[in-house]
Amino acid sequence: MCWSTESCAVRTVYSLHTYDPDLYTNQENASAIGYPSVVQVAGESINFNRNWLAENLRPALEFARRHDVPIYVGEFGVFRWVPGAVTFVSDEMSLFEQYGWNYACYVWRGDDVGFDGFNVEYGPGRYSL
Repeated sequence: MCWSTESCAVRTVYSLHTYDPDLYTNQENASAIGYPSVVQVAGESINFNRNWLAENLRPALEFARRHDVPIYVGEFGVFRWVPGAVTFVSDEMSLFEQYGWNYACYVWRGDDVGFDGFNVEYGPGRYSL
């Protein structure tokens, strides 16, 4: 039981899931968007790279620093066949480590639904096992 705000904060871990941008991470077409690259979103060119990822995570980083609380990235990932997926995940993990966050890469085996896009155990090919 937690009787004071101070002792409760010590026991709280803030978790987030990040699959941003889903236009990249969940793409069915393995040649649509690569990483790193320049992409067009609503007529605007975006440099989609490690700096973009850092900027996207900035609100969580600022929250953690402001409140001196731990962050756990409970899920993150990308369809395994997406171009640049290894670099993308590597950049994400390096940022998590730089920020002192714990994390777990999402491996959805999907045996019950027949979809294994997030199962990196199958390798980078769409139909590889």
